[in-house]
Amino acid sequence: MRQKGIPQSEAAYAEDAHLQWWYFDATFQEGHRLLTYFLPAFRGTIGDQPPDQPYLNVVLKKPDGEIVRGDRSFPSSEFN
Repeated sequence: MRQKGIPQSEAAYAEDAHLQWWYFDATFQEGHRLLTYFLPAFRGTIGDQPPDQPYLNVVLKKPDGEIVRGDRSFPSSEFN
């Protein structure tokens, strides 16, 4: 039986997709909350990032409420 919202393994990755994304979030015992998403096959641009490069975004919320953000694109020269 297929559960709603859970991708089937053969559909979780498609080389010709225009937008693929992997999303993870976590809550830690100390009260930190982490959210990250990765776009491995993004076609286009996000903000001032170069076009057509894999993209990673990370957001950390500390227990005191401070939010730390970071993002990065990955040029093809970093891949084999």
